[in-house]
Amino acid sequence: MAFDWQSWRQARSAEHAMGARTVWLFDNQLEPVAPLTGYLSGEYGDRANASGSLKITLEGDHQAVPDLLMAEAAAAGNPSGLLDQWFWIVVETPDYRMAYRLAEIELMQDSGVGTVTVIGEGLWEHLNHMPLWASPALPLLAQLMYADIQFGDALRVVKNYMFRNLAREFQASMLASWDLWSTSTWSKLDPSRWPIIVNPIHESLTTEWTVLDSRFNLAGEMFASTLDAAGLLLTVELWLPGDAQPFPNHATLSKPTMVIDVKPRAFDSSSTGTPRDIIRGIRATISGDQTTKALVLDDSWFDGENEHAWCVWSADHMNGTEHRLVVRKSTDSHVIVGGRSPQIVNSLIAASSAAMWQGIGAGVGMLFPPLAPFAVAAGAFIGHMQGELLKDKLFAWAQYRSRSRALAHGPYRYRGIVIPGDGFSLSSLQQGFTGLQETQGSVSTEFTVGDGQPYILGRHYFTGDQGAVVSHGIVFATYVNEWNVAVTREGDQVSLGLGDPRLRESPARALERSMKTVSAAIDRVKTAIP
Repeated sequence: MAFDWQSWRQARSAEHAMGARTVWLFDNQLEPVAPLTGYLSGEYGDRANASGSLKITLEGDHQAVPDLLMAEAAAAGNPSGLLDQWFWIVVETPDYRMAYRLAEIELMQDSGVGTVTVIGEGLWEHLNHMPLWASPALPLLAQLMYADIQFGDALRVVKNYMFRNLAREFQASMLASWDLWSTSTWSKLDPSRWPIIVNPIHESLTTEWTVLDSRFNLAGEMFASTLDAAGLLLTVELWLPGDAQPFPNHATLSKPTMVIDVKPRAFDSSSTGTPRDIIRGIRATISGDQTTKALVLDDSWFDGENEHAWCVWSADHMNGTEHRLVVRKSTDSHVIVGGRSPQIVNSLIAASSAAMWQGIGAGVGMLFPPLAPFAVAAGAFIGHMQGELLKDKLFAWAQYRSRSRALAHGPYRYRGIVIPGDGFSLSSLQQGFTGLQETQGSVSTEFTVGDGQPYILGRHYFTGDQGAVVSHGIVFATYVNEWNVAVTREGDQVSLGLGDPRLRESPARALERSMKTVSAAIDRVKTAIP
């Protein structure tokens, strides 16, 4: 019997109309099982381009505990159901919906009924468990030898990778389409086969250029540098029956579906002026040297009606009057990439060496027929060994500069950094741009908003939105990197983290970050601009 979504939604809508928050346990088919109301405590949150988390503590005799502990399955002789069957926890307010996979259950027993604590991870975690095949259209035994290489507009390339890899599993016939995003292509798509789908509508007409190559990389790790450097926000949202259709001209959803999308976000930090200035939106552009992001004012006035307007927090909006804001200066304006031969050069060297020594072995075999088999085998062996020794001996280097940053640093600036990579190749563009992006400056702060602050989470700001903080008479531009809601009897406590989270750890930790560790982490980075 199909679940009655209409009745369930009507009841939830009535609660939301009164400003209530609803928390429900969903089963592995993403259908409601039991409400989690009456919890002792709860906190949940989200992060930009990373997985958020949830933690809720229930009384041991809560009505949902038997479902959580799979009591019926254990009684029916299926004790492993507790370890294997998935559940989801869905949090809804009048302004937003968040969903988390139930990842862990903690039981605390005392003289009374004890407590049960559930811990969940956000939908973004899917990206950390999504291998990107080298060739999605081919079976595993026939995968390409090296990688699936795609290049173009960053937003579309990221979405293209995910769509093709999901299509491989859910509807392989879609891989034959030339234009993955056209309505004619999607007329052949059966959304009932897709529990997870990529939004075919793009918010941006153009973003930074990128080159991506996948050799069964996990999507979360592979896209991280591209999303950060191109100022993109990758989201995974839960669509439920009764919601507005997200792409009605392409397909009509009818069952619970996770919708993946990539949206342009500025992700920039700077100072914009004084609090007396009219705050306008800021968009990221590429400055004249083609490698440095610049902040440019646009025409978006700051008011409550403009959905793209910024929220500007001041000490008056925070719990307490003191907060710590960290400004990190950019460090380098010159990046050198190289030290390895491009893959194609290595392949040619190995092939040439093998052919040459096999030819010598064959010649020796012709002169001494009894030794022919040994000569040919020896030639092949020597050719292979020499080819391996010659690889990466053709050192190829490329350099990338940020002229505007160099002028700002002055003549006594750092002379540059070196990142290992493949010279004379498109990938060096990726590493050069990402190296400059990793060394750019940023603004970071963290605070808990007070009751009197005018902005409502989910209505005025959300993960990835640009915003600003007023401190010492200056308006500092940054973005919402993460938020967490702690539910207490006194009301919600919303903690905000703005800007680069690494700067909030401690001043010492921020200063410890050197390009040696950064370059070690960027072995196969992804993002480039032409």
